[in-house]
Amino acid sequence: ERFGLQNKLDMRVLLDANLFISYLLDPQRPGTIQSIFQALKQERFTLLASRALFEEISTVVTNRPHLTPFITKAHAFKLQELIESIAE
Repeated sequence: ERFGLQNKLDMRVLLDANLFISYLLDPQRPGTIQSIFQALKQERFTLLASRALFEEISTVVTNRPHLTPFITKAHAFKLQELIESIAE
C-alpha cells in the first residue's frame, strides 16, 4: 500500500523500450530491471503498451548489429507477443 496504492489497477506503467532490450540481454541480472519485471510478474502494476513501443524494440533489434549475437528477432517477437498478452 505504498503511496496509497491499493492494487495493480491503481498504477499504470509505460516502460521505455530500452528496459525491454536490457531485459532481453540479461533477464537474470540483479538490479532495477529485474525488480521491475518481478513486480510485473507479481501483477503489482498494469503494463501499458503502444505500437510505438513495439516499433522501437523492433528497430533496435534490427538496426543494432552489435546486439544480434544476444537478441534475435525471434526473441523480440516473443517479447512483443508477451507484452501484447498482458498489457493494456
